[in-house]
Amino acid sequence: MPTGDDLLQRFRRFQERAVLSAPAPPAVQPIASGWEEHANPIGVVYVRQEVRSLTVAPDLDPTWVRRLSGLNLGPPTGWLFFDLETTGLSGGAGTRAFLVGVGRFTGDGFAITQWLLPDLDQEPALLWEVRQAFTQAAAIVSFNGRSYDGPLLRDRLLLVAMNPLPPLPHWDLLHPARRLWSRTVTAGCTLRRLEETVLGHPRLDDIPGEWIPSLYQCYLQGDPSAIAPVTRHNAQDLWALAALTIGFVQTLTEGPRADSSTQLLWGLAQSYERAKLPERALACYLACRDRADATTARHALLAATRLLKRLGRGEEALPLWEEARRGPFGSVDAAIELAKHLEHRQNDPAAALEVVRETSGRSWIGPAHRADLERRGARLERRLQARGDQRGGASPRL
Repeated sequence: MPTGDDLLQRFRRFQERAVLSAPAPPAVQPIASGWEEHANPIGVVYVRQEVRSLTVAPDLDPTWVRRLSGLNLGPPTGWLFFDLETTGLSGGAGTRAFLVGVGRFTGDGFAITQWLLPDLDQEPALLWEVRQAFTQAAAIVSFNGRSYDGPLLRDRLLLVAMNPLPPLPHWDLLHPARRLWSRTVTAGCTLRRLEETVLGHPRLDDIPGEWIPSLYQCYLQGDPSAIAPVTRHNAQDLWALAALTIGFVQTLTEGPRADSSTQLLWGLAQSYERAKLPERALACYLACRDRADATTARHALLAATRLLKRLGRGEEALPLWEEARRGPFGSVDAAIELAKHLEHRQNDPAAALEVVRETSGRSWIGPAHRADLERRGARLERRLQARGDQRGGASPRL
C-alpha cells in the first residue's frame, strides 16, 4: 500500500507533466483605440473614459422613484448607471461580462467609465473594478438590470470567490418606462426604441445586440477594431438610460399638457395610479376619454371606474358606468358593475334588473358574459318576487 510520501511524489510528477503539456496562455490582446491598460491588485483590464453632454435638471425629484418603487435612492449625483455586454445572450454559467460600463451625473455632464477584458483569464480584475465602483455609489440604476445584469454579476463574483456587491438600492427603469411609454412606442419598448421615440435621438450607426458576442470573439482573435462598435453601443446605452431617467421624472413632474397624446395620457394615468396619486390618475383617464377614439375612450372610462371603485367612490363612478355601457358596442363589464352598484349599494334591485335586461338583449355578447347576466337576472327576479315587487325594473338613479 503506497505511503503518503509516495502519493505526494505521484501528484508532483502529474503536476509537472500537466504544466509541460498545457497550452500557452492566451496573449493579452492589443489595446484598442481609446483604451488604456490599467493594473489593479488582481490583474489587468483596459479602461476608457468620456464625458457626454446631458442636461440634468437641478430639481430632479427622486421622490418619484420612492413613490413608484419604495426605494430611497438619495440625490441623483450618487446614482450609478450600469450596463453590461456579455459573451452570450442566453445566460448560464459560461456567460461572462467582457465589457462593463458605468455612468454618473457630474457638473460637466454625464461621465462614462468602461472596462474591457483583454482576455477571459482577467475576469477577476474586471469584477474587482466593478465592485470598487459600486462601493462608491449610493444607488444603482439599470434597464432590465434586476433580471439580467445584476444576477450575472452576482454569479460571476461567486464563481471567482470574490465578495458580493454591496446591497445598494437598485432601480430598474424597464417596467416604469413601459408603464409610462408603452402605448407611445411601437415595435417593442426597448431602450433603443425609447431613445428614438421619446428622446428623438435615432441611432444611425448602431449594431444589433446579437452581433456583440461575435465581435468580441473577433477581438480575442486579434482584431482590435472589432471592439469599437461594441464600445459605442454600450456608451450610448448608458447615455440613453440617464437621459430617459431624467425624461421620466420630468414627465411625471410636469403632468399632462394641452397637447399630450392619448397614449401618453394613458401612461401618465397608469404611473400616477401606481404612485398612489388617484386624483392625478383620474384626471388623466378622463382627459384620455375626451380625446381618444371610441374604443380607447371606453377603456379609459373603465379604468377610471375601477379606480373609483377601489377608492370606495362608487357614486362618482355611476355616470361613467352608464356612459361606458351605452352605444352600439357598449361595455358589458360596465353594465355589470352598474347593476352590482344599484343592487348592493343603492338597494335598488329593480333598476339593476333593468340594466341586466337591456344588456342581455345584445346579440354580440360572449358566452361568459351572457351566462353571468342570465344568472344575475334570474337572481334579481327571485329577489323582487320575494319582495312582492313585479315592476320589472325602474330607471337607474344616477
